[in-house]
Amino acid sequence: MRWALSLLLSMTLALNMAVAAKLPNVEAPYLKTEPYAPGDLNRVLYFFSYTCPFCAQYDSQFYVWGNSFPPNLILEAVPVVEDKSSIIYGRAFYAAKLTEPRKIAIFNSYVYYLIQSAGKDPNSYLTYEEAARESGLRVTEFKQHWEDPKNMEAIMEAHQRYLHYRPRVTPTLVIKGQFITDPDRVTGDYGLLFKLATGLLARIHEGTADRDWFGEVMKELEAESRTDAQ
Repeated sequence: MRWALSLLLSMTLALNMAVAAKLPNVEAPYLKTEPYAPGDLNRVLYFFSYTCPFCAQYDSQFYVWGNSFPPNLILEAVPVVEDKSSIIYGRAFYAAKLTEPRKIAIFNSYVYYLIQSAGKDPNSYLTYEEAARESGLRVTEFKQHWEDPKNMEAIMEAHQRYLHYRPRVTPTLVIKGQFITDPDRVTGDYGLLFKLATGLLARIHEGTADRDWFGEVMKELEAESRTDAQ
């Protein structure tokens, strides 16, 4: 058992060293932080914005990555609610999530398309109603959840998380309330961002019940790193 833990730790450190080697003369690839709430210790927070082209491009990959997590770890998408002008993004996201959480990634893809490709108004409710209809949500329920007090509570929570973690760009990842990273910290390399985030998760989980899962992921990443180096 001890050799397995030592192997996992050495692989994590090797990955972090590989990340650092690819990032000469730039800032650290992640920041340490403290959790906003105890529940964040079981989550990877994914801060996003519907007006962000990189979020639109990589949104589905974040969900695929999150779907591979162990049962006690959750990827939670958090809309950036910085001020009054961005409340509508949170309102749309949480109305869709309250209506049909399993379809949230599909809903997001339609919102990104309508705003960024079709030129629809991001400040209009009708844009999000169209996205709800196209993604197969029950529009009547979507309208109800738009006004739902639970929606307002979720928006306030998103705003408080924004104030606590201060994501400077979108997308931003907060790893179990302990580390913050974003594409700018890895020179815009999203493949490296996912590797770094997985390495940080492995670092946190070293010696826990999830070590086997993260150990397998780290082996795959190490194999990819060796292939890249050849």
